[in-house]
Amino acid sequence: MVAQLPQGKIQTFGQQLQDEGFVKFPPLDHVREVLERVEAAAPILQTDRALWTCRDEALAFVEEPFSDYFTAAYDLETGICCCVEYDS
Repeated sequence: MVAQLPQGKIQTFGQQLQDEGFVKFPPLDHVREVLERVEAAAPILQTDRALWTCRDEALAFVEEPFSDYFTAAYDLETGICCCVEYDS
């Protein structure tokens, strides 16, 4: 899923994401690999003003790592949000 928030909501939504555990640092390699597959995520991968999260839910069920995950990135300047959920 890719969405762009209206200009007036970008900072508020960014703060909500930080409150929910999104962090501001370059993405981990596996997060970057997932998001590189989404063409619309390209601008987010080129910026240092993005928030990221990744939850590997497979670990809770003792499955293969990264076989059931949710990852997302949000650009604090453009308001572009990209989310990928995978369940094998």
